[in-house]
Amino acid sequence: MLHFNVHRHGGAIPPDELAVVNRRPGEPVGDASLFSFGVHPWEADAPDGLEWLEQALSHPRAVAVGETGLDRIRGPALDIQTQVFLRQLEVAKSRRLPVIIHCVRAFEELIQAKKLHDTGTLWVLHGFRGKPDLARRLLDAGLSLSFGAAALKPTPSLRESIALVPFDRLFLETDEADIPVARVYAAVAALKGVEIEALAARLSAFPAIPARPRA
Repeated sequence: MLHFNVHRHGGAIPPDELAVVNRRPGEPVGDASLFSFGVHPWEADAPDGLEWLEQALSHPRAVAVGETGLDRIRGPALDIQTQVFLRQLEVAKSRRLPVIIHCVRAFEELIQAKKLHDTGTLWVLHGFRGKPDLARRLLDAGLSLSFGAAALKPTPSLRESIALVPFDRLFLETDEADIPVARVYAAVAALKGVEIEALAARLSAFPAIPARPRA
């Protein structure tokens, strides 16, 4: 049984996991099976980030742009982040690639960006921990939601958020947590009342991010 991990950073990938490994400017690529490349909003003011992105996406196993997005808590001014985010959306649109999104306290701006600058490709908001009302708004705007290690000990509101996301808009991840994504699958399967094998099969049937075999 293969577990699709939509977003992870580094570490050894278990043999039962197909992972999209995130790489930012200056990070070595390594030999993962799939990659996402993006300029993180915390580093939106770094020089040459967008030029690096165009080059990085020429990698034969590049399958997504990101993580990119908006963060009101950390990083340069939001207008700088927004400019770099919109440029990366243009790149994703031109290359027909999904977008993996980091968003902190800028959800109104994110929803507006989806309306005005849609790429015509999948948008995955990674590491979602929000309340059900926000989850519904993001789903209504056309985003998919990814859940990570927080699902292992979910709050009541996160339980409700996970329950309402349809399988074809649901992704699971480990982000920076040093755990196999299979643990997240087990937790989410229990929350949604399905067997882990059935959940893995349902999510594998809706990959949206191209699942290429390991080299």
